[in-house]
Amino acid sequence: LVWKSETEKKYPVHLGNEEVNTKVIVASDFITLGWEEYSTADRAHPGGWAEKDALYCVEKSYDFSSEQFQISFLAHETRHFADYKLFPKLKSPDLEYRAKLTELSQAKNTLFGIIKGFIDFANFNSENGHSIANYCVIRDLSKTLFTVEFEKDIQKWQKVDAKKINEAAEKLLTENTKLLKDKGSEVEKYIK
Repeated sequence: LVWKSETEKKYPVHLGNEEVNTKVIVASDFITLGWEEYSTADRAHPGGWAEKDALYCVEKSYDFSSEQFQISFLAHETRHFADYKLFPKLKSPDLEYRAKLTELSQAKNTLFGIIKGFIDFANFNSENGHSIANYCVIRDLSKTLFTVEFEKDIQKWQKVDAKKINEAAEKLLTENTKLLKDKGSEVEKYIK
């Protein structure tokens, strides 16, 4: 990705019981949005990413007042930002698992769209950390909420109160944090 302009902004982001003051570099005036933009004829491109010192955001990807920005980008990526400090060796599937649970613990208007996306792109046998995490998040929430291995019917999810899903996701995240802390800061992976 290559861009001409950037602006630094600070956002207070709530992650459970803590608030993280997150530095976001908002990038604009792109020369190229990388291989994904090229290979999809400009239909897809990264919306942003987390580095050790800041989050990077592609300005044209977001309405900054939307849940898509506030939760699916800012809270998700801030979870990575926080986890890089807590668990510096943690691998992609576990980082994504925690960030996706963060999204589901906070989302209201976009909750069922997020769940549908996780279901559609879930694959435990993938090499992609996102796909593995999608599977594990839906699997673990399915066991909690439906007592089944993996509930893929979005209509069944839509019958569950959003607050109950938020709370279940927060509980799984809290449990996962405790288990990771018990293994120590050098932990590389946990989800199975």
